[in-house]
Formats: sequence, structure tokens, C-alpha cells
Amino acid sequence: MLDKLKLFTNANAQGMHAFEAAGLGVAPFEFVGVLHNEGSSCDYCGTRISLECWIKGAGGGQFKVGSDCIRRIGDAALAEAHRWDHGRLAHVAALRERREGAAKAALRAWIEENRPALALLPHSRGHKHWRTREPLTLLDEILHGLIYESAPKVRELAKWAQARLASETEKNARFFPGQNAMGCTAGPDNG
Repeated sequence: MLDKLKLFTNANAQGMHAFEAAGLGVAPFEFVGVLHNEGSSCDYCGTRISLECWIKGAGGGQFKVGSDCIRRIGDAALAEAHRWDHGRLAHVAALRERREGAAKAALRAWIEENRPALALLPHSRGHKHWRTREPLTLLDEILHGLIYESAPKVRELAKWAQARLASETEKNARFFPGQNAMGCTAGPDNG
């Protein structure tokens, strides 16, 4: 990678395109498109890549590079074409959806484990149902966030909810010894 950076610096000093200086083709270069391939490597720097960005030189030869190399070489036309490529945008959206799906699935599992206790705790801001005016619960608050928030917010919400439930459980244990988080007395029949 360091050799490629030196080559890039020398190529710019001579007014030559970085890909041309690396022997990948003849300038000007054209962005062809992207292809998802997990086991690939960049023809420019050798780094392992999962999204191949295919470039075509003036001589007709094609080669693949990673997204980072397209952004770093200083060719604004290639960078802009790459930025708005539908294949790249679909790849980014799929990665985001996978991350968000995992975060939301983990929170759903935690909610199901703790549903009764969450339903007993009040909403953190004291909100009420818009129609019935009944007080909302922590469970309502978390379910709303699960539906309407992005993955980073869902992870933040999960941490906050877990800390809040742990704090309430600790308070109950101090003030009501012998009772579980739901305020029920532990015993042979219910415990």
C-alpha cells in the first residue's frame, strides 16, 4: 500500500493518472459499475474488497478497484460516478438493512423476555395515549422506538431501557426484599 501511495504522489507530480502510473490502463478512465464479490482484491492496492468497482481505460481494458481507492486517487469524475451508482447504493442499503435487522431482532428478543416488567414501569416522559389518555408504559415507549427509529437509535434505546429496568429492579429489591422485579413475593407456587 505504501508503494502505491508513493507511486500516486509521483504520478501526480508528473501529471499522470494514478491508475495509469500503476500500469492498469491508459487515461482517461470511465466508471463501468460495481459487482458484489466477497473474495476479491483491489487491482490497484491489493486490499481485500467485497464491492468491486469496475473501471475501463481508454485502451478498452478493464480492471477492478475498491471504493476507497476510487475516492482517494483524486479523479472527481470517477468518484462522482461511483457515488451515485445504483449498484453501490443498493449494496450500502443492504448492509444497513442487515445491521438494523440484527439490532432490532436483539431488542425484540430482550423485550419478550422482560415484557411483564416493562409493562409495569411508566413512560420516561409521562406520556399518555392520544385517545384514551391512559398513561403509557416503558414497554410502549420501547415498542415505538423499535418501529420508528434507525439502528443506532435502537441500540441506544436498548442500552437505556436495560439500564432503566436494572435500576428499577434494584430499587424494588431494596425497598421490598423478598419480591421479584414485578413486585410478586417469591414462593414455591409463584417463584
